[in-house]
Amino acid sequence: HEGYLYYFHGQILTCLDARSGERIWRSRPPGGRALILAGGHLLTVAKNGDLVAVAATPEGYRETARLPVFDEESYTPVSVAQGYVYLRNLKQMARVKITDQATLAVAETPAPRGVIAELVARLQKAPEPASRTAVLDDFMQQRRFPIVEGSLVHFVYRGDIDDVALVLGMDRDVAMTRVEGTDFYYHTEELDSAGHWEYHFSHYDEPRVDPLNPLLIGTEPRVRNELRMPEWPVPDFLHEPTGARGRRESFSFISESRGNERTIEVYLPADYDAGESRYPLLLVTEGDRALEVAKMDVSLNNLIGTAAAPAIVAFVPGDQSEAFGDHRDAFVRM
Repeated sequence: HEGYLYYFHGQILTCLDARSGERIWRSRPPGGRALILAGGHLLTVAKNGDLVAVAATPEGYRETARLPVFDEESYTPVSVAQGYVYLRNLKQMARVKITDQATLAVAETPAPRGVIAELVARLQKAPEPASRTAVLDDFMQQRRFPIVEGSLVHFVYRGDIDDVALVLGMDRDVAMTRVEGTDFYYHTEELDSAGHWEYHFSHYDEPRVDPLNPLLIGTEPRVRNELRMPEWPVPDFLHEPTGARGRRESFSFISESRGNERTIEVYLPADYDAGESRYPLLLVTEGDRALEVAKMDVSLNNLIGTAAAPAIVAFVPGDQSEAFGDHRDAFVRM
């Protein structure tokens, strides 16, 4: 539109100069999936189900109208016909009449809770930047992060940055709240006190680990933070084994069906060399993740001989899109 491209990168709305390729701006709101242009406005269904109109301009993200319609997001572009906008998600359909009177609904920011509410109250009483910095410095020095307060978990990020989101588990992605006049971001979740979580932060679409939490899982480029809730019972099979251990060997080969080189890690049980026994074979897809994040070889050392029979386990690297997507048949042949 008028020399600029507008698109979603993931759920980040982005404006690009079509001639130079330069990124002009990007915005986490409204967090939609599909986009159309109508009358100089970009129309989408936001992550929370609102119908949103955004000015199609390189001057920056500016909402021109917002109307609550659904309770959930939509994966489908809206349609415009004869003065109406038609939209649907996986559960509902709706028709919205277009008028010349803009409706601007403002999404409410959740009220801070627990120790974060106390901190925000202290910051509001400290009008000078230096005093706010002192309050934050004092708060940060006295805590371990994330802050677990009963079932409440307060995730905290501090830094001079224009966007931070929390990515919790596989599907929870939420923008963190910035305390006005500070470099302090927070988000509070209510989690099972016996739970175990993987999380990280995201600057727009760039993943970042939590620098305040030393518990890390995985290896580059997919390093994430680990959150162990106070009542989480650490399973015995995750501890380093004290008895007999199996070993890992690796080999590489060229896959003709996939047209690339693969390195397979193979776990051999502790008694593999003791005789002529044959063993069942277990193939683990996303094998690199199973080893790096889940520490599956540690579990095997603990479980084989007690809760599981000896087996050979081959860890095949790759992701779900390869195993279940368009390349599935070639992946199976490989």
